[in-house]
Amino acid sequence: MLLVALAVLFATARINKPYWQGIAQVEPLADGRTLRAELLLSRPRPDGTFCERVVNSVAEETAARVAVDVQVYNECAPFVSWGTKRSSLEGHPYTVDIQLRAPLGERLIVARGSGSPIPIRGKSPRYTAGKPS
Repeated sequence: MLLVALAVLFATARINKPYWQGIAQVEPLADGRTLRAELLLSRPRPDGTFCERVVNSVAEETAARVAVDVQVYNECAPFVSWGTKRSSLEGHPYTVDIQLRAPLGERLIVARGSGSPIPIRGKSPRYTAGKPS
């Protein structure tokens, strides 16, 4: 009976591990090979630092598009927890630079997981691949 109870506990446990965080918007920098990605993270701690730490960033490049993603780890969350994860609907901006192998040029910037276009800072939402649509 104890083994069954332990098995159920472990089966329902949530292990704290890195996860892919959505990118709110990007800003191509003047060098043409750097994208400054803005993430919306949870409220910073009183000292101004975030619980989330960037552990990986990815840029998959083709001739027509750049698919980007950023992986973060929440250092404030317990390693093992049960129940639902609570998060604020309030997002606090955090930026991370993603390096490209080739200059961005006219390529479309998309989310790696979904393929959805990512808004470019200062451009109309209809702006894609360097040209208004």
